[in-house]
Amino acid sequence: MKDYRGLPLGGSIPSLFLRCAVGYAAPEAIEVHKWFTDRSDSEETVAGWRELLGDGMKILEVAGDHFEMFNLSRVSLISSWLISFAH
Repeated sequence: MKDYRGLPLGGSIPSLFLRCAVGYAAPEAIEVHKWFTDRSDSEETVAGWRELLGDGMKILEVAGDHFEMFNLSRVSLISSWLISFAH
């Protein structure tokens, strides 16, 4: 997956990107992309998606890392964002 490159969909696709606020602390034995672990450049985490979807992408930052942002304690908040975005 790390070398996969999608083709831009053309135009501006309405979409919602949930960006975790904290980079994932991956074990040293696991090789992961920089955007997965490093939050020093917040635009880097969405650059690939923005290329595919255009400027219609709304970004919401969620507390925690990639896995923590879907903890039960955050489900209500994220659900309300998804409902608001869909309307």
